[in-house]
Amino acid sequence: MSRFAKKVGHKSNRFQFDVTVYFVEIHIPIEAKVFVIWKRGAKRIETRGKVQITPDNPKGELNETMSMLATLSKDTVKNKYIEKNTTFTVKVLTDTKMKSIGMIKMNLAKFAEKPEHEEEFVLKKCPDRNAIISLKIKNTLLQADCKDADTLSQMTDLRSLDSAPDSHFDFEDLKKD
Repeated sequence: MSRFAKKVGHKSNRFQFDVTVYFVEIHIPIEAKVFVIWKRGAKRIETRGKVQITPDNPKGELNETMSMLATLSKDTVKNKYIEKNTTFTVKVLTDTKMKSIGMIKMNLAKFAEKPEHEEEFVLKKCPDRNAIISLKIKNTLLQADCKDADTLSQMTDLRSLDSAPDSHFDFEDLKKD
């Protein structure tokens, strides 16, 4: 029951985040294909394209947009969105194996007030300390002040609880002439 209760002093807003991965620039000593994975909780999206990078050409241009829905809670007292973390992981694919080669952590709440933002982020946990990923982050407010926002995605799995033959609902026949 408490799971459905609205948090006092918080307002939930449903956003669609569209992130365009322009390019990844990373100096590695081998030829490999690069792609990006965006994860938030159990959600996972990866770029469809995989671009070739080499020691002579370390910049892989993806120019691909990925979209994800997120519900952000806003503290009405502080008038700030509460942190909602997500990660972007850069993976390399060689002839023999696939390996994570860098990543960034990002707080989506930081971008909730900005309809569009472009930035080059330095990759962490990367052998190349100057490796970057260039992103454009756009958000669209889909629903303001959502009710039961945390369970919105779970609603699609619900079935009618009152569909028994002796149900008190009368359904009209749509094929009547």
